[in-house]
Amino acid sequence: APSAGNLVIGLSNLGPVPGASGSGVLMTLEFRAAGAGQGSLSFTRNVAANSAGQSINGLSWGTGTVRVTL
Repeated sequence: APSAGNLVIGLSNLGPVPGASGSGVLMTLEFRAAGAGQGSLSFTRNVAANSAGQSINGLSWGTGTVRVTL
C-alpha cells in the first residue's frame, strides 16, 4: 500500500526573463491516482524569493484533501 512521503517542488524562470508580478496562480499541481482512497495534502517549509534571493512576503500556500473513487 502507498505510504506518506515527501515531494520537493520548485518553480523558476530561466534565462534573462522578467519575474512574475501582480496577482494570480504561479503553479498548479496535478496528480494521477494509483487507486481508490483518500488522504491529505499540505505544504511545509515554503520559500519564495525574488531574483536577488530576497524573501517575498504576502504569498499564500494552499492545503487540502484528496479523495479518489474508481
